[in-house]
Amino acid sequence: LYHRSAEGEVTIPGFLDDHAFLIWGLLELYGATFEPGVLSWAAGLTENVIRGFWDEKAGGFFFTSRDLHRDLPSRRKEIYDGALPSGNSVMLSNLLRLGRLLGRPELEARAERLIEAFSGKIILYPSAYTQFLCGLDFALGPGREVVIVGRTGAPDTQALLDVLREEFLPNAVVLFRPAEEREPEIAKLAPFTAEMGLSGDEATAYVCTDYRCERPTTKPDELRSLLI
Repeated sequence: LYHRSAEGEVTIPGFLDDHAFLIWGLLELYGATFEPGVLSWAAGLTENVIRGFWDEKAGGFFFTSRDLHRDLPSRRKEIYDGALPSGNSVMLSNLLRLGRLLGRPELEARAERLIEAFSGKIILYPSAYTQFLCGLDFALGPGREVVIVGRTGAPDTQALLDVLREEFLPNAVVLFRPAEEREPEIAKLAPFTAEMGLSGDEATAYVCTDYRCERPTTKPDELRSLLI
Protein backbone atom coordinates (compact mmCIF):
# COMPACT_ATOMS: atom_id res chain seq x y z
CA LEU A 1 0.00 0.00 0.00
CA TYR A 2 1.40 3.39 -1.01
CA HIS A 3 0.68 6.86 0.31
CA ARG A 4 0.66 8.93 -2.87
CA SER A 5 -0.29 8.66 -6.52
CA ALA A 6 0.22 11.77 -8.65
CA GLU A 7 0.67 12.26 -12.39
CA GLY A 8 1.32 8.59 -12.95
CA GLU A 9 3.90 8.29 -10.16
CA VAL A 10 3.18 6.02 -7.20
CA THR A 11 5.53 6.67 -4.31
CA ILE A 12 6.01 6.76 -0.50
CA PRO A 13 5.13 3.54 1.36
CA GLY A 14 1.81 3.82 3.20
CA PHE A 15 1.73 5.14 6.76
CA LEU A 16 -0.33 3.66 9.59
CA ASP A 17 -3.26 5.96 8.83
CA ASP A 18 -3.37 4.88 5.18
CA HIS A 19 -3.73 1.25 6.23
CA ALA A 20 -6.09 1.87 9.15
CA PHE A 21 -8.59 3.96 7.19
CA LEU A 22 -8.59 1.57 4.23
CA ILE A 23 -9.27 -1.39 6.54
CA TRP A 24 -12.09 0.58 8.19
CA GLY A 25 -13.59 1.30 4.77
CA LEU A 26 -13.33 -2.34 3.74
CA LEU A 27 -15.13 -3.49 6.89
CA GLU A 28 -17.91 -1.00 6.18
CA LEU A 29 -18.04 -2.19 2.57
CA TYR A 30 -18.36 -5.80 3.68
CA GLY A 31 -21.29 -4.83 5.89
CA ALA A 32 -23.00 -3.28 2.86
CA THR A 33 -22.22 -5.95 0.25
CA PHE A 34 -21.22 -9.14 2.13
CA GLU A 35 -18.54 -9.77 -0.49
CA PRO A 36 -16.07 -12.18 1.19
CA GLY A 37 -13.18 -10.93 -0.91
CA VAL A 38 -13.53 -7.52 0.73
CA LEU A 39 -13.26 -9.11 4.18
CA SER A 40 -10.26 -11.16 3.07
CA TRP A 41 -8.53 -8.00 1.84
CA ALA A 42 -9.14 -6.30 5.20
CA ALA A 43 -7.69 -9.30 7.02
CA GLY A 44 -4.58 -9.32 4.83
CA LEU A 45 -3.97 -5.61 5.32
CA THR A 46 -4.35 -6.06 9.08
CA GLU A 47 -1.64 -8.72 9.09
CA ASN A 48 0.61 -6.32 7.17
CA VAL A 49 -0.01 -3.59 9.75
CA ILE A 50 0.83 -5.92 12.62
CA ARG A 51 4.05 -7.05 10.96
CA GLY A 52 5.19 -3.61 9.88
CA PHE A 53 3.95 -1.15 12.52
CA TRP A 54 3.40 -2.95 15.84
CA ASP A 55 5.66 -2.10 18.79
CA GLU A 56 6.51 -5.47 20.35
CA LYS A 57 8.06 -3.87 23.45
CA ALA A 58 5.53 -1.26 24.53
CA GLY A 59 2.45 -2.08 22.44
CA GLY A 60 0.62 0.19 20.02
CA PHE A 61 1.35 1.04 16.41
CA PHE A 62 4.06 3.32 15.08
CA PHE A 63 3.09 5.85 12.41
CA THR A 64 5.79 4.56 10.03
CA SER A 65 6.62 0.98 9.06
CA ARG A 66 9.84 -0.83 9.85
CA ASP A 67 10.87 -0.59 6.20
CA LEU A 68 10.43 3.19 6.06
CA HIS A 69 12.10 3.60 9.46
CA ARG A 70 15.46 2.70 7.95
CA ASP A 71 15.57 6.20 6.45
CA LEU A 72 14.17 8.08 9.46
CA PRO A 73 15.85 9.13 12.72
CA SER A 74 12.90 8.18 14.95
CA ARG A 75 9.43 6.61 14.95
CA ARG A 76 6.47 8.23 16.64
CA LYS A 77 3.09 6.94 17.74
CA GLU A 78 -0.02 9.03 17.29
CA ILE A 79 -3.11 8.67 19.46
CA TYR A 80 -4.77 12.12 19.52
CA ASP A 81 -8.18 12.19 17.81
CA GLY A 82 -8.39 15.63 16.25
CA ALA A 83 -10.13 16.60 13.02
CA LEU A 84 -9.34 13.04 11.91
CA PRO A 85 -9.04 10.05 14.27
CA SER A 86 -5.56 8.67 14.85
CA GLY A 87 -4.39 5.47 13.21
CA ASN A 88 -4.11 3.75 16.60
CA SER A 89 -7.70 4.66 17.49
CA VAL A 90 -9.02 3.35 14.18
CA MET A 91 -6.92 0.18 14.43
CA LEU A 92 -8.41 -0.52 17.86
CA SER A 93 -11.88 -0.77 16.33
CA ASN A 94 -10.54 -2.62 13.29
CA LEU A 95 -8.88 -5.30 15.41
CA LEU A 96 -11.96 -5.81 17.55
CA ARG A 97 -14.41 -5.94 14.65
CA LEU A 98 -12.23 -8.17 12.51
CA GLY A 99 -11.51 -10.47 15.45
CA ARG A 100 -15.23 -11.00 16.02
CA LEU A 101 -16.09 -11.28 12.33
CA LEU A 102 -13.48 -13.97 11.73
CA GLY A 103 -13.58 -15.65 15.14
CA ARG A 104 -9.94 -14.78 15.85
CA PRO A 105 -9.46 -14.02 19.56
CA GLU A 106 -5.78 -13.24 19.02
CA LEU A 107 -6.81 -10.03 17.25
CA GLU A 108 -8.95 -9.04 20.22
CA ALA A 109 -6.03 -9.84 22.53
CA ARG A 110 -3.84 -7.46 20.54
CA ALA A 111 -6.56 -4.82 20.87
CA GLU A 112 -6.38 -5.27 24.65
CA ARG A 113 -2.63 -4.63 24.52
CA LEU A 114 -3.33 -1.52 22.47
CA ILE A 115 -5.71 -0.27 25.16
CA GLU A 116 -3.13 -0.97 27.86
CA ALA A 117 -0.41 0.85 25.93
CA PHE A 118 -2.29 4.17 25.89
CA SER A 119 -4.59 3.94 28.92
CA GLY A 120 -2.35 6.07 31.14
CA LYS A 121 -2.41 8.94 28.65
CA ILE A 122 -6.11 8.69 27.80
CA ILE A 123 -7.32 8.68 31.40
CA LEU A 124 -5.76 12.13 31.90
CA TYR A 125 -7.79 13.80 29.12
CA PRO A 126 -10.44 11.43 27.72
CA SER A 127 -12.15 14.02 25.48
CA ALA A 128 -9.03 14.17 23.29
CA TYR A 129 -9.38 10.51 22.37
CA THR A 130 -13.02 10.13 21.38
CA GLN A 131 -12.51 7.58 18.58
CA PHE A 132 -10.35 5.48 20.87
CA LEU A 133 -13.15 5.55 23.47
CA CYS A 134 -15.57 4.27 20.81
CA GLY A 135 -13.28 1.26 20.42
CA LEU A 136 -13.10 0.85 24.18
CA ASP A 137 -16.89 0.86 24.38
CA PHE A 138 -16.96 -1.87 21.72
CA ALA A 139 -14.41 -3.89 23.69
CA LEU A 140 -16.33 -3.63 26.96
CA GLY A 141 -19.55 -4.75 25.27
CA PRO A 142 -21.88 -6.39 25.39
CA GLY A 143 -21.36 -7.14 21.72
CA ARG A 144 -23.16 -9.34 19.24
CA GLU A 145 -22.01 -11.55 16.40
CA VAL A 146 -24.92 -12.03 13.99
CA VAL A 147 -24.82 -14.59 11.20
CA ILE A 148 -27.55 -14.63 8.57
CA VAL A 149 -27.85 -17.84 6.57
CA GLY A 150 -30.09 -17.64 3.52
CA ARG A 151 -30.37 -17.70 -0.23
CA THR A 152 -28.95 -14.56 -1.78
CA GLY A 153 -31.68 -12.10 -2.72
CA ALA A 154 -34.54 -14.27 -1.40
CA PRO A 155 -37.40 -12.41 0.34
CA ASP A 156 -36.98 -14.28 3.65
CA THR A 157 -33.24 -13.49 3.64
CA GLN A 158 -33.93 -9.85 2.92
CA ALA A 159 -36.49 -9.65 5.70
CA LEU A 160 -33.83 -10.65 8.27
CA LEU A 161 -31.24 -8.31 6.81
CA ASP A 162 -33.76 -5.46 6.87
CA VAL A 163 -34.05 -5.84 10.66
CA LEU A 164 -30.30 -5.36 11.02
CA ARG A 165 -30.31 -2.29 8.81
CA GLU A 166 -33.26 -0.69 10.57
CA GLU A 167 -31.60 -0.80 13.99
CA PHE A 168 -28.53 1.14 15.18
CA LEU A 169 -26.18 -1.62 16.36
CA PRO A 170 -22.75 -0.07 16.97
CA ASN A 171 -21.48 -3.06 18.95
CA ALA A 172 -22.62 -5.76 16.55
CA VAL A 173 -20.87 -7.41 13.62
CA VAL A 174 -22.83 -9.15 10.88
CA LEU A 175 -21.85 -11.97 8.53
CA PHE A 176 -23.82 -13.47 5.67
CA ARG A 177 -23.53 -17.14 4.68
CA PRO A 178 -25.14 -17.86 1.27
CA ALA A 179 -27.18 -21.05 1.56
CA GLU A 180 -26.97 -21.79 -2.17
CA GLU A 181 -23.20 -22.38 -1.92
CA ARG A 182 -22.03 -25.70 -0.54
CA GLU A 183 -18.64 -24.41 0.60
CA PRO A 184 -18.93 -20.61 0.72
CA GLU A 185 -15.82 -18.50 1.04
CA ILE A 186 -17.10 -16.94 4.27
CA ALA A 187 -16.95 -20.34 6.01
CA LYS A 188 -13.22 -20.49 5.25
CA LEU A 189 -12.65 -16.96 6.53
CA ALA A 190 -14.86 -17.42 9.61
CA PRO A 191 -14.78 -21.15 10.46
CA PHE A 192 -17.24 -20.74 13.35
CA THR A 193 -19.98 -20.30 10.71
CA ALA A 194 -19.23 -23.64 9.03
CA GLU A 195 -21.99 -25.60 10.78
CA MET A 196 -24.63 -22.87 10.58
CA GLY A 197 -27.42 -23.69 8.14
CA LEU A 198 -31.04 -23.07 7.28
CA SER A 199 -33.76 -23.95 9.74
CA GLY A 200 -36.62 -25.74 8.02
CA ASP A 201 -35.40 -24.48 4.63
CA GLU A 202 -35.97 -20.87 5.73
CA ALA A 203 -33.45 -18.05 6.07
CA THR A 204 -32.08 -18.21 9.60
CA ALA A 205 -30.41 -15.75 11.98
CA TYR A 206 -27.88 -16.74 14.62
CA VAL A 207 -27.27 -14.15 17.36
CA CYS A 208 -24.19 -14.83 19.45
CA THR A 209 -22.31 -13.17 22.30
CA ASP A 210 -18.66 -14.19 22.69
CA TYR A 211 -19.45 -16.93 20.14
CA ARG A 212 -22.13 -18.46 22.37
CA CYS A 213 -25.29 -18.41 20.31
CA GLU A 214 -28.96 -18.07 21.14
CA ARG A 215 -31.46 -20.45 19.59
CA PRO A 216 -31.55 -19.62 15.86
CA THR A 217 -34.61 -17.86 14.55
CA THR A 218 -36.32 -17.47 11.18
CA LYS A 219 -38.66 -14.68 12.34
CA PRO A 220 -37.71 -11.00 11.85
CA ASP A 221 -39.59 -9.88 14.99
CA GLU A 222 -37.82 -12.45 17.13
CA LEU A 223 -34.46 -11.39 15.66
CA ARG A 224 -35.24 -7.79 16.61
CA SER A 225 -36.03 -8.80 20.19
CA LEU A 226 -32.72 -10.65 20.46
CA LEU A 227 -30.79 -7.56 19.41
CA ILE A 228 -32.41 -4.99 21.68
